[in-house]
Amino acid sequence: MADKKPEKKGDKKAAVPASRAMELIVAEVLIIGAAIIGIFLIVLKWFGVDASEGIDPGFIETFKRAMVGLLSSAMAISVFVSLLFFMGIIYAKFKMGQVERHRTLHTKVKQAEAKKGEKRATAENRKWNKVLEHVSSDNSSDWRLSILEADILLGEVLTKAGYKGEGIGEQLKSVEPADFQTLQMAWEAHKVRNRIAHDGSDHPLSQREAKRVIGLFEEVFKEFYFI
Repeated sequence: MADKKPEKKGDKKAAVPASRAMELIVAEVLIIGAAIIGIFLIVLKWFGVDASEGIDPGFIETFKRAMVGLLSSAMAISVFVSLLFFMGIIYAKFKMGQVERHRTLHTKVKQAEAKKGEKRATAENRKWNKVLEHVSSDNSSDWRLSILEADILLGEVLTKAGYKGEGIGEQLKSVEPADFQTLQMAWEAHKVRNRIAHDGSDHPLSQREAKRVIGLFEEVFKEFYFI
């Protein structure tokens, strides 16, 4: 006797007969048709028409007028809504244009300020580099000149920081020590400058001393981000 083959999982599902499938389709069609007829009867009743008495020709005209009115209303509403959307698009483009112009202007202003800052920094660096060049010279008169030039830069720094006074001495006197960490260095460097300005070549000045004084100026300039 031959062994039975094991059943597959898919064999447990029986195929739906073609006749059964046709019956399901017909049933669905009948249900949908009945639903459509029911909706149509409800519409007729809403318009005051009894389906058992037949459709009055006047109803057809009324129905047409109602549909025409409905379509006219829908078109009017759609035109109104379209105008609103159109106006909204124009307004949005106008506001976007304003924002873009403001952004462009802001960018140009920032670029202009950045260029001014670069030019100012370049000029300041050029002046400071000149001071360093003079103090590194082999000529003793250049050492004195470097201190005089550094003192002029100190006046520019104090003025830019908002300190008032007719000269650097008065500006330094108006400084609050708590707000100026290198105040004593500024005073010492400025006093050396005054002795050089008053005594000229009679004031003894070595290159080492000149570099020390320039170092004092440098610390002050660093505190104020001048260099």
